Amino acid sequence: MKDHTLSQSNAEKAIDLSQSNQLGQSDEVNIQKVNSNINLASTRTVEDILSELKRILQIGNKGRVVQFSENLFRLENSDVQMELEVCQGDSYNGLQVRRISGDKGHYRQLCHDLLSGINL
Repeated sequence: MKDHTLSQSNAEKAIDLSQSNQLGQSDEVNIQKVNSNINLASTRTVEDILSELKRILQIGNKGRVVQFSENLFRLENSDVQMELEVCQGDSYNGLQVRRISGDKGHYRQLCHDLLSGINL
């Protein structure tokens, strides 16, 4: 599997918030926790979710971000390793967050910090 580090220039190209839809009244978000996984379901497009995820990963400087594929990212810092994957479904698209290693408390705090600013 080939690693691609998310560089500032790639993120800027991918993020054009002026063209993305804002979360409207008809959009729905469903949050589900499973052990160390968090699943967020949204009616937004995969492209909108990817754009929002890249924006959140660029701000806040939470650790080193490695992009494994177009939809899969790994965030690593001294306390936690986690994966963030944008998934496409039949009725909903979503974001799945998985703890790979590290302390559960640090993982929960990092998830809170990242996901409190995301607009799905």
